[in-house]
Amino acid sequence: MKRQLFVFGLIYKDIAKPLFLTSVILNVYVEGSVNGIDDYYKREKKSFTSNIINMGKGVVKGAIIGVTFPVSVPLILLYYQQFK
Repeated sequence: MKRQLFVFGLIYKDIAKPLFLTSVILNVYVEGSVNGIDDYYKREKKSFTSNIINMGKGVVKGAIIGVTFPVSVPLILLYYQQFK
């Protein structure tokens, strides 16, 4: 069990930060794309503050995904390993 946690710790260290950054960047990009497409079809441009708020939503969503995904997987594995 300790060896498995050590190996997972090494993998986690290498994967967690890039996964977090990737999820934040992708969510900001998606929020910006949705905002841009919405502007194009409505033929109007949103205010600067609205664009900043959409960017903030992307950062928050990406951070939540980036934090919960790498944490939830080891917790689930530890939970199921208790019952072996």
